Amino acid sequence: MTVIGSAALFLLGAAPLQSWCNLPAHASWMRPGTRNEGGRAVPASHIFPVVSGLSRSVESLRHRPIRLLDAAEAAKLGGTGIRTAMRGQRRLRPYLVRAVYPTRHPTIAVRWYGDHLSVNSGGLGCFPFTNRPIIVLLNRAPKQLFVDAHAAL
Repeated sequence: MTVIGSAALFLLGAAPLQSWCNLPAHASWMRPGTRNEGGRAVPASHIFPVVSGLSRSVESLRHRPIRLLDAAEAAKLGGTGIRTAMRGQRRLRPYLVRAVYPTRHPTIAVRWYGDHLSVNSGGLGCFPFTNRPIIVLLNRAPKQLFVDAHAAL
């Protein structure tokens, strides 16, 4: 196992041509927390990728890790599935949240640890880690955000 910064690159029975990766395994938004287990999971049905306005979304999180969105902006950035998920959920509000994509289509988990929110993403393959916001439906704003990402070959 090669550890680069806070990102781990695991070699799992990779073919000879896939046994190494020299692409960046770190992104400026990474801020790992100390916990990887426990906490309270945010349901996957409350997590959405940004599908339009990506560069504007990245820029809006330049100086802050999380931003409250109104319903119209959330639907514009993340699609109509957000409106469907929010129906009947008066306590949930859409937040634009920093995340790091270690692959093109990572698995993303969001967990609460008290008032702190943790975003962890992982995937298979050799791709540069990139800052990429997600939209998360939450019942309150977190006091602190931790972001971590991992990839395996």
